[in-house]
Amino acid sequence: MEAPPAMLTIGHLARLAGVGTKTLRYYDHLGLVPPASRSPAGYRLYTPQTLARLAFVWKAKALGIALADIRRILLVRDEGRPPCAHVAALVRANLARVEAQLAHLERLRRDLRRLQRRLRRAVRAEPRSAEDCPCFALIQHPPASRPRQPRRRDRAGRRPGRGRRSGQAGGPRDDG
Repeated sequence: MEAPPAMLTIGHLARLAGVGTKTLRYYDHLGLVPPASRSPAGYRLYTPQTLARLAFVWKAKALGIALADIRRILLVRDEGRPPCAHVAALVRANLARVEAQLAHLERLRRDLRRLQRRLRRAVRAEPRSAEDCPCFALIQHPPASRPRQPRRRDRAGRRPGRGRRSGQAGGPRDDG
């Protein structure tokens, strides 16, 4: 594999990075990957180190960090200051957002499973007409959610009826 040239044109950099030239121009416009210089003909020229910067941008984007925040991280780093506190705050905020989304998706899954069970019970055979189909009513008027009752437990903290059975780990054994 040959070493990359001292300066890369936008097309060469795009091919090496696996991105389009429009993306590189956009990143240049945002200040994420500014060109090191311009050729006598006015072409953007980049250093080989720009590949590592692009890799950082792509990985940070994949982690849900916004381009504006990536720009701030790079600016702080370019000034010679450590961006660690800023990065940690962004990661905390993104993690909280993802956890909220996961909680929402869990509720959505529960609701869809409940609707699926209700549909299975309500639609036994193919309805003969649109009026016979219960789907609209089931979706429009879901049953009221019942608050969950705390599960009862015995003094040892076990739920009733959940004792150990003979032959299970920790239960009575017959080594006969």
